[in-house]
This record gives sequence, C-alpha cells and structure tokens, in this order.
Amino acid sequence: MTELPTPVRDFLLRLTIEQRAPAYLFINDADRVTAQGGWLGSYSLDALRGDVNASEQVPFITGLLPLEEERMFLPDVKTDRLYADVHLFRGDGGTWMLLLDASSDAIERQQTQQMNHDLVLRVKELERERSQAQTPPIVSPPSVQVVDERAPHSQEDASPRRTLFGFLQRSNKK
Repeated sequence: MTELPTPVRDFLLRLTIEQRAPAYLFINDADRVTAQGGWLGSYSLDALRGDVNASEQVPFITGLLPLEEERMFLPDVKTDRLYADVHLFRGDGGTWMLLLDASSDAIERQQTQQMNHDLVLRVKELERERSQAQTPPIVSPPSVQVVDERAPHSQEDASPRRTLFGFLQRSNKK
C-alpha cells in the first residue's frame, strides 16, 4: 500500500469525520461490545450494553459474526436514522465495525433508480399505445343471409327481400 504524506492523511481524516459521521464498535468473539465510540447516536446505536449480545442490539450483523473473512463491506445499510456503509474487519479477539454515513449517496441512487423505473414503465406504456394505434379495430363482417329463392315463401316474405340472392334475382327480372 502506498504511504500517504501526513498532511494528506490528516486531510482525509478530517474530511471523513466532517462528512461521514464515523462510528465504531469492537465486538469480541463472545458477541459482546467491548469498545465503542464516534457518532453512534447518528445510527441509533448510542445505548448499546456490554452485557447483551451485540447481534441482539445491532440486528443487521445477525449471523455475520464471528467474521470468517478478513473483512466484509455492507453498503447502504438502513439504520433508524441514516444509511450507513458498514465495514467489518477482523481484530485480535473479535471484529471491528466501522459505520460511515452514506445517506446522501444512497438517497441519490434510490432517486435515480426510481426515475429509471418510471422511464421503463412510460416506454412500455407508449409502446402499448403505439401497437394499439397501429392495429385496426376488429370489425365483424356484415351478416349475409343466404336464402334459397326456389323455396316457397310465406306472406311475410312478400316484402322486398334483403338477401344477396333475392336482390340478384329481382335485379335480373326487371
């Protein structure tokens, strides 16, 4: 890893503290919080007790500890108040948890995702409207009554016939 000059490291540290509200916990291998600090209240974690299992007090770590990997990153974890980037990494006898405020980025991603979903729905709606406009409406063909003119007619049939063959026969008689 490249070594950063002290002024650059100091600047990064100040920037992180100012903009990301860092908070930390150390959870031992017995699942107890043995060290804590930073802006825990920002994440509603300011009332943690050392005599209660950490996984009961911090629900989003349930099943993750003890950490088997060297480190784990959980982006955009929703806490009671903020979205947090949660970094878990192994330490001697337990796991360190670093929480960094990620609310502005998470909200921006959500808004962008929502706009994308809205656009996809609008495109589908426009495609459906276009396909309906291009498809001619289904019209039933006119009904044609076929009558055998050679059959004897009743008195009701004395009126001019509206059948295809009747029309042709009367036209030919004139």
